[in-house]
Amino acid sequence: MSDGRKAVQDIWKELQSATAPKGRLGGLGNISYSVQRQAPRRPKGPGFIEGLQPRPQPAQPSQPGDTLLASLQRNINCLSDADRRQRVRALESISGKLLGSSASPASTQLLAEALSGPLLVPLVRLLADPAEKCREQAATFLQAALGRPIDISSLLPVLVPALAERMGSLPVEEPSEEMRLLLAQLAAGLAQHHAAAVCGAGLLGGLIQVVCRALEDSYPDIKKVGCTAVATLAVGSGCRSEALEPQLDPLLSSLLPLLQHQHSRVRLAALEALHALVMRGLRYEALQEQVAPAVRPLVHDHAGSVRAALFASAARWMGAPHQQQAGACTPPIETDGRLANQCRSSVPLLLPTLLLGLTDELPAIRSEGLLQVQGVATAYRAMQARAQQDLENERVEMEVDEEGWSGKGVGPGSLPGYSHPFQASLETRPSYAARRMVVSELPRLMPHVFKGSAEWTITLRAEATRLLHVLLIFAEAGALQYLPAVLQALRSALADDDSSVAARALAAAHVLGVNLPAKHWAPFVAEALTAEQLSTAQRATALCVFDALLFAAGAAQQPAEQATVQLLATALGHRELLQSQLHLELLAALRSLVLWGRQQCSCVAGDLLLLLLTVDAAERGRAPAGGAAGNLTARAAAAPGAGSASLYNTAPAAAKLTAAGVVAELATSCGLGSAQQLCDQLAPRLLPALCQDHDQWQSSSPSWQACGSLLRCCGPAGIVSQAPLILAVLRPLGAGHDRDPELRWEALELVDHLLQDPSKADAWQGGLGGALAEQVLLPALAWRAGQPAAVARFAALAALATMLDKGRLPGSAWLELARCGDMMRLLYQCLEEDYMSDTRMTACTALQHLLGSVGPSLSAEELRRALQELKKRLDDSSNAIRIAACATLATYLSYCLPAAQLDSSGIAQLASSLLLHMDDPDPAVQEAACAVLVVVAQAAPAIVKELASSAARVHRSRAFLDRVLSACDCCS
Repeated sequence: MSDGRKAVQDIWKELQSATAPKGRLGGLGNISYSVQRQAPRRPKGPGFIEGLQPRPQPAQPSQPGDTLLASLQRNINCLSDADRRQRVRALESISGKLLGSSASPASTQLLAEALSGPLLVPLVRLLADPAEKCREQAATFLQAALGRPIDISSLLPVLVPALAERMGSLPVEEPSEEMRLLLAQLAAGLAQHHAAAVCGAGLLGGLIQVVCRALEDSYPDIKKVGCTAVATLAVGSGCRSEALEPQLDPLLSSLLPLLQHQHSRVRLAALEALHALVMRGLRYEALQEQVAPAVRPLVHDHAGSVRAALFASAARWMGAPHQQQAGACTPPIETDGRLANQCRSSVPLLLPTLLLGLTDELPAIRSEGLLQVQGVATAYRAMQARAQQDLENERVEMEVDEEGWSGKGVGPGSLPGYSHPFQASLETRPSYAARRMVVSELPRLMPHVFKGSAEWTITLRAEATRLLHVLLIFAEAGALQYLPAVLQALRSALADDDSSVAARALAAAHVLGVNLPAKHWAPFVAEALTAEQLSTAQRATALCVFDALLFAAGAAQQPAEQATVQLLATALGHRELLQSQLHLELLAALRSLVLWGRQQCSCVAGDLLLLLLTVDAAERGRAPAGGAAGNLTARAAAAPGAGSASLYNTAPAAAKLTAAGVVAELATSCGLGSAQQLCDQLAPRLLPALCQDHDQWQSSSPSWQACGSLLRCCGPAGIVSQAPLILAVLRPLGAGHDRDPELRWEALELVDHLLQDPSKADAWQGGLGGALAEQVLLPALAWRAGQPAAVARFAALAALATMLDKGRLPGSAWLELARCGDMMRLLYQCLEEDYMSDTRMTACTALQHLLGSVGPSLSAEELRRALQELKKRLDDSSNAIRIAACATLATYLSYCLPAAQLDSSGIAQLASSLLLHMDDPDPAVQEAACAVLVVVAQAAPAIVKELASSAARVHRSRAFLDRVLSACDCCS
């Protein structure tokens, strides 16, 4: 411009040629940015729809139909109008005339002529119209037209490529979800009604492209329509196999991912489509590499309908006949004759999936699954050509097999862990054909189980354990050749962090224990129990497997052989196993061994009793009960979400098991009436062996713990028969103040327990009781400095007090000890105990019993000494001891006052002391002192009355004084 300003065109040219300026973001001074302009999109070449040319029409109508078509020509021309509204109105008008409510032959003929004539190209072009309304109406018109009985051979070469262009390529041209759904439904309609015409025209590839894009679409409804199209193509007879087979790979690639879709209905539709394809016929490679791995995760699907459809489809793929039960969700499919060969090859691939259905959480699926397995077994048996003699031999074999089935001995409810997970009753078992099929496939199935049991994910480990459970049910004795690996897998599963895996392994162990005699698995289990370099957790799992196998064998009444019982008993007594402190697991295993072995346990009764005594000591807290692994049996029995709770209950819970109860069961197995009889019978053999090293015992010594448990279990006869040995063991512990303090306390507590047991009362009436008191208890009362010695004195004094209270010795024996021994001096010494107030209390009690028993026979001097010692306890720091001393004084006055020959001064001193304590702040002490003073008043009323009257001036209350004065008046 002349004024120096640039023209708009010049500024625009500069902006087009200049480099994009750089600037800085507001507020971020250190960050620069640049504006980049995208290159203009390169124009796309004309597609199939754009390249369509209208078909010419005759210049003059020659037939009535041509006249009608000519009347539509204006509307047909308007389908290409630039105005969207004109196109919509024209298509609505054409739809009203050609797709009216009446479907007469004339209208159908007119529709066919229009689609094969001038209407075809404009209508198909509308599928790519910019207006979605036009595209939607065009697709709806075509979908309705394809449902009419017309010849569409001229329509397909135009329609199928157009559909493939709009929805068959990547990326998909059609942006609208609703429109893609209509196009998918249009393709599904072609597959359902015109598959033969599509194949005949060589357009199946284009149709498959549309179906694949529908399967890959993000809209779930479109996916389901695509699945319906796949199933229709596979089921229908119009699509030839040679035409469909090249399209199977792209179909599988698009279909199989839908099995993991988040919507269960999509997964179910995809499974039904896959079922149709497999039944149509697939290559073994595709079945092995694509189909089988894709359907395996559906075993754990959270939707029961999907799992039911999976198991029904797997059974059909393996040749089972179509079942018209409630659980079947797929229609019968006619095949082209290749199914037999496919079934032969699919059984090794799909049988694990089908067998897992027998452990499903839904009872309906489990019961249906059993029928499906029976159907597959029937087809499997029919595939194997057999001679008549082979069939006869098989019949005889079936009869022998039924007679020898060990599962018949398992009564309903007696072994919950054994019950088939798919059977409500134990009286039936899988058919002979099903068991033969599983046994023949074990070489291919067992490696899968062993590999899965070592996987990292819980899902795979649970799947492997479930499959192992079912295989053991079907295989029965056929699992013998895999026994070592099976036992190893069971031990691994029992140690699993997931309780449902452990519960399933426990049930599998029960099945194995029923099906196989113990002589087969006993060597492997014994080797696992006694292996070196095992952790506590590993030994715990080995014990749990041992327990489950034996418990199941006992429930099935498997015969017990003496050699096997001896082997297992020796394994349970292994040193490494006892040191692992797994007492709960060991107790459960011992009980199962006793219940199974019965009479055969008599040959190892001593060894089993010794183990039970060790566990009994652990129950009393002498050793930690249970190892680091915890009680795996109880943990597996409480598994949540593992199906029926009763399925996984094992032997009685560990909390209900006691060593004493198992000893009683062992006695019953040996033909004895009680545990005491068993211990009395075995004590002469066990006790000397246990006491060989008694001079080296510590509190934690296993032999000492077992010895104590044995003495607790023995009756009077057993104790009397071993009296010299018992005294020889206990004597050093009573007098040996340098021995282990805890050991001394445990030994003296054991003596107290034995003395309190009424069933052993007869054992002490002879010389054993007196020797025990003189040689064990009284030496332990000797004073030594220190808290450990004080604890031992208390334990010995408690045992002595029990002996006096229960009358375990006759009076003559006590009199002899009091006159000639140091018992009185030691009792007086215990009354002065400084370390423990309980010792002073117990000494008062013991002296009370002694004075009541032999007090009148003691010397006057000894009685006066006892009175002085008791008077000291009236000033004890503990009110409880002062009350106990008053009770002892009352006994003394009742039994020993005449023999004590007390003068008036002695009685006055006693009364004065009691009057002093009658004014004690504690009412209980006042009451106790008053009761004693009343007894004194009965012996010397004048002395007591004078003292009580004098004390009335200083006592805070006259209530107790009045009682004493009243007693004095009555006695006067």
